[in-house]
Amino acid sequence: MSEPSNRIVLDGTIRSEPEERWTPAGVPLTRFTLEHRSRTAIAGLERTVACCITVVALGEELSRVARTLAPGQGCRAEGLLGQRVRQRPGDETRYGQLELHAQSLRPLAESPDAQGEPPNR
Repeated sequence: MSEPSNRIVLDGTIRSEPEERWTPAGVPLTRFTLEHRSRTAIAGLERTVACCITVVALGEELSRVARTLAPGQGCRAEGLLGQRVRQRPGDETRYGQLELHAQSLRPLAESPDAQGEPPNR
């Protein structure tokens, strides 16, 4: 049996200023919001697909790229989906927001919004 797959490639527009923090181990961690909007056929009907997701860039190299991104800029994020997990000693594990944990980030020449509908603001 093969291992379960968790892989995502998402093109979108940066919607928040990247915020950098450091883990308790001293590793840089940068977060920003990426908005995706596209048109596709689902169940034989043309539909708009849209979402906003927090992208997490962990480590020197990815954080360095993330810090160069600005709101309104296009970006391709490749990685995997995960949830924030909060667990305090003696407490029940709490799952939070779904996030895209980046394994690569690439600025795009233009915002994907320029090719489709304008984002809702």
